[in-house]
Amino acid sequence: MADENTAAAAAGGEDKKLSDIFLSGWNLYEELDVSELPFNGSEFQNKVKTALGHFEEATVIVNQVGMFSPNELIDEVSTDSLPFMLLPYFLGSLPPKINNPKQHRDLGSGGNLFQGPSATLPGVRAM
Repeated sequence: MADENTAAAAAGGEDKKLSDIFLSGWNLYEELDVSELPFNGSEFQNKVKTALGHFEEATVIVNQVGMFSPNELIDEVSTDSLPFMLLPYFLGSLPPKINNPKQHRDLGSGGNLFQGPSATLPGVRAM
């Protein structure tokens, strides 16, 4: 499990725990949900992009370590790995919050992520 929880960061070469990266993104996501910051404000937009970056990084790590095997059913997934099955949800729900003039093009990619974990986590399949 230690291999699954650490990955060399692209910048700086320091080790980061997968769970820390994921929780950082989740905490920012929850903060954005209750935030009273202006949607178009730079602080809100920076938090959205930072949270999205955390979830993208976590997804890369999950895929690199092969956390979800294509031959295991959902009830065989370890309890510790279950939160990482939410990555497609977070990756799909954050892009619409980005204030971008070309946003209607980005909405299509976000919708694809809502198709389920198998869209971004290739080892996951339904029971």
